[in-house]
Amino acid sequence: MTQHNGSSPSPYHIVVELLIKKCLGLPVLFYGTDACPMSNAQIKSLNFAVISCFKKIFDVSCADTAVECMKMFDCCEVSEVIGRRKLKFLQRYARSDMSVWHVMSIWLETCPCLAAYVVHCLFDFLNHCLSYLSFSFVIFV
Repeated sequence: MTQHNGSSPSPYHIVVELLIKKCLGLPVLFYGTDACPMSNAQIKSLNFAVISCFKKIFDVSCADTAVECMKMFDCCEVSEVIGRRKLKFLQRYARSDMSVWHVMSIWLETCPCLAAYVVHCLFDFLNHCLSYLSFSFVIFV
C-alpha cells in the first residue's frame, strides 16, 4: 500500500487496495474466465463493472476519468487480466499429466470393452451427423 510522506494512507488507497486484492486479484470477479471462452460482450460487461466501482469510489461520472484512476493505482483492464489468466491456465494444463489424451489412454487400458463401445457410439453419432449434412461416410468398427 502506498503511503504519503510517512503518514497513513488515504481512504481512497485503502478502498482501492481492497478492491484490487479481494475482487480483482483473487478469483471473485474472474472465476472461470481462464478456462471458458469469453465473448467481447461479456468482457465489456466485466469491464463496465470494474469501471463502475472506480466511478463510485472516486465519485466521478466520466468513465475516462475512472479509467485514469485505474491506471494511477496500477489496476489492469479486464481484457488484460483475463488474457493473463488464460495464458497461465493453458501453461499449467500443458504441463499437466491429466490432459484429455492421457486420461483417454488410461481409460482405454483399464476398460477396453466399455471404451470400444463408447468409441463405436461416437463413430455412429458422427455418421448420423454427417449423413444429416448429406455426406456419405462409412466407418467400420
